Amino acid sequence: MAKTFYLTTPLYYVNARPHLGHAYTNVLCDTFARYHRLRGEKVFFLTGTDEHGTKIEKAALAVKKEPRQFVDEIVPQFKDLWKLLGIEYDFFIRTTDPAHKRIVQNILRDLEKKGEIYKASYKGWYCTPCESFWTERQLADDKCPDCHREVQELSEENYFFKLSKYQSWLVDHIKTHPDFIRPENRRNEILGFLREPLEDLCITRPRARLAWGIDYPSSKEHVVYVWFDALVNYVSAVGYTEDAKKFDSLWPADFHLVGKDILRQHAVYWPIMLKASGLEIPKTVLAHGWWTMAGTKVSKSRGNAVDPVELVKKYGVDALRYFLLREVRLGLDGAFSEDLLAERYTTDLANDLGNLWFRFASMLEKYFEKRIPEIKAGSLESAGELKTFRVLFQKVTAEVGQLDLREALEMIWALVTDSNQFVEKKKPWVLAKDPAKKGELAEALVILGESRSWTRPRSGLSLKFMPFIDTHVHLHFPEYGEDRDAVIRRSREAGVDLFINVGTDRQSSLDSLKLARQNEFVYSTAGIHPHDAKEASDQDFQALEQLLHESKVVAIGEVGLDFYRNLSPAETQKKVLSRFFELHRKTQKPLILHVREAYREMKEQIDSELGPSVTGVMHCFSSDAETMKQFLDLGLYISFAGPLTYKKNDPLREAFRACPLDRLVLETDAPFLPPQTQRGKRNESSFLLETARLGAELKKISLEELGERTSENARRLFGL
Repeated sequence: MAKTFYLTTPLYYVNARPHLGHAYTNVLCDTFARYHRLRGEKVFFLTGTDEHGTKIEKAALAVKKEPRQFVDEIVPQFKDLWKLLGIEYDFFIRTTDPAHKRIVQNILRDLEKKGEIYKASYKGWYCTPCESFWTERQLADDKCPDCHREVQELSEENYFFKLSKYQSWLVDHIKTHPDFIRPENRRNEILGFLREPLEDLCITRPRARLAWGIDYPSSKEHVVYVWFDALVNYVSAVGYTEDAKKFDSLWPADFHLVGKDILRQHAVYWPIMLKASGLEIPKTVLAHGWWTMAGTKVSKSRGNAVDPVELVKKYGVDALRYFLLREVRLGLDGAFSEDLLAERYTTDLANDLGNLWFRFASMLEKYFEKRIPEIKAGSLESAGELKTFRVLFQKVTAEVGQLDLREALEMIWALVTDSNQFVEKKKPWVLAKDPAKKGELAEALVILGESRSWTRPRSGLSLKFMPFIDTHVHLHFPEYGEDRDAVIRRSREAGVDLFINVGTDRQSSLDSLKLARQNEFVYSTAGIHPHDAKEASDQDFQALEQLLHESKVVAIGEVGLDFYRNLSPAETQKKVLSRFFELHRKTQKPLILHVREAYREMKEQIDSELGPSVTGVMHCFSSDAETMKQFLDLGLYISFAGPLTYKKNDPLREAFRACPLDRLVLETDAPFLPPQTQRGKRNESSFLLETARLGAELKKISLEELGERTSENARRLFGL
């Protein structure tokens, strides 16, 4: 079983409200989390808050509050910001959590038993803002070498961790593992620091000086040093010493994302703490730069903090996320000004991308009744533009894999520019005047539609990694209840881009449309399931016909013939299906056809009533390749669901292999028919990836290509 990809942000100090720097770190980490989810990987994304220490205690006293009350009031501000920015973390840890406190103490007891901790008197210089001790020779002009603020001389008895014991080991590890610290300039910085002898780490503070902290297990007179406490969160959040199964499935972390100012703690203290505890160390510590204003770091302590909430109110979430990822290369400092953000918003998003979308949508509405036109299968396979799109996918994913988000976005924006130039070159408005060039016009808009899908904003990162479309799901069914939003979120994280939410009777179709109106990722259909054909009335058909004029209702369905259970008489089912065929001719909306134990009868009825003019899809196809070919010859698409993965279903797998890629779509039929490994559970769209993985193997293509091709087909079929 593949290990879950585990990534973390640092814990944020809660002595004041969150600012732009916090937003930047979490947007970066969220982007990488989404990338790995969209590649079909399981992801565990951790963030949280650091709530102990001198600064917290002083900040609480300044407003005449107890530290616990103070942090309880600040923490929700961080959670609210992450919700606002669309940060989809898996766990939020607080260092005041009881489990975290227990695990910190467990680790300290273990280190004491191993002889890694000793008690001694200490005299040195203490920096309150950094919560760090320094020797006199480490000071820079008698000030803290990190933040350059005043320090105070202290002499006290404390507990020390044998950091110096592991210096040679750490240097060797950094030199032999070039990806352990990234980027390279930060790796060199740490190696430079390690040329000087390491001092053992003071890991406690006297309770007489600091009461707000975790009790040191061997002394009532001491509390745990805030950095030792905070670093342990990366293992306490995943159950170390308390939940071995969970811990083994997640550790070691794949990467810690941190600001460059706290790299030393993460690249020196933390790996040595883990080594002394007998644990593997993280694979990568990635240090990003600062946002600066007038050359000075943006931070609350310097009084120049930028409020991301106000920026979102003015420019929107997508614009802010885009700016943070595009403006600066990861690892370097970036200069912030609202003028730069406004320029990106206007030039990149409104003028370049917005103009492309507007032109495409306007032409589609004017020339093809808001639907992506049908073109001859394979007619564009040699089109240079489509080849460019597919090569771009490989290049973009390579850049993200190398942690270069700015370069990935620059590649995508080059496509935006090229697409706008393509419009000027093709001049669709001129082609539209000549009926003989209708086919050329259709091809031009199909190419533009493909360009549009590659540059569609996705919570601030316009990367089309592997978006699938679930072409048949029932999200409005009561099986989802209160966790419907969570199901949609999980499914989008897994890589399902859009949902065709299928109605099964008049009320069901109304409920489906209501959900679609509430959610931009959901489209609706209108129909009556063959099981309910005997209940269909003229009023139902009148209501459904009205629904089919709604822009978010993209198909007629679920309709068809089901002779397996015969819950409605066969002749009644055929009569009801005939009325839907009439609506199909009238509205030109595609059909979603349910067929069970009635493939011959369905073929005969289509031949006699619609002929070759039918447009639609065979929902949850369950027969063999020979039967499938009859419906392919009619021009229908074929949809495969969870049963493809079932044991002893070789005929269906052979049909999948034989199905042309340009006529293939995927679905879940959730909450029904989960794939093999999920049988017995309620199905959901996130499980589509299991069917897709098997499908890619059967087709001997990549998962990415299957996602790309089936999504193209679904967009073309439903006019998305």
